[in-house]
Amino acid sequence: QSYPAFDFRSSLQSSRLSTRRHSRIQRIASIGDPCELPLDTPFVKSDLSFMTYEKPWLDRFSRLLTDLTSTLGGRIEVPKYSDEAIKNFSHAWSGDTSYYLYDIYHCELNGVQLQVEISHQAMAGDTSIDDEGMVEFLVFSASVRPQGNFRIRPEGVFDRFRKALKLHWEFETGNPSFDRAFNLEVPDDRAKPGLKRPEVMDTITALLPFEYLQAHPGGFRCSELLSEDEQLSREHVTDQLQLMVTLANHLRQ
Repeated sequence: QSYPAFDFRSSLQSSRLSTRRHSRIQRIASIGDPCELPLDTPFVKSDLSFMTYEKPWLDRFSRLLTDLTSTLGGRIEVPKYSDEAIKNFSHAWSGDTSYYLYDIYHCELNGVQLQVEISHQAMAGDTSIDDEGMVEFLVFSASVRPQGNFRIRPEGVFDRFRKALKLHWEFETGNPSFDRAFNLEVPDDRAKPGLKRPEVMDTITALLPFEYLQAHPGGFRCSELLSEDEQLSREHVTDQLQLMVTLANHLRQ
């Protein structure tokens, strides 16, 4: 199996958010990094995980959710947030800024509970809000407990530079093309055997493009930097949901 070759332009584009990404990692919520939590730790999702400053994708996303419910069934949730959650982020509030919440889609495919949302947070457990307030992610989640925790993202120019200088270590599957295409953070030894399976590597590759693919105590989460209308097409979202089911079934506990 051949995995994505190094593409300098796409790698640069992937690296645009590297500074923000690493800052986001450092600002993980007080519950701690889900990648480091034991699997028996209950996962608590932030009330602000769906919070956005604006709704630039509202019309397109609303049409998508209506389309999904007519073809896949499921339900649309109108999220709410608590006053306490707002107080925790009062520093991000300004007099002329309003926070808006996108609706959330829930469905079940082949016995797996799935969710589609638009969020500022690429990773589960991250309650930080981007300072510019303009970065949003299309997020697919599968509520299946994984064999172990991990976090995967496409490998960028800076990752390769640090590895070349022996400044960075990451888990490797033994497949050179896959290991060159992805940065794998796998602190949980229980996750490592599954990630070496060819069918798992194929599924991860098929999920591209994504910002992060994460296995945490609450399940699996795949986030895409939202930038094109095509990402909100029924065909793309349905394909991604089916791939999330495949991945969850390969790596479920």
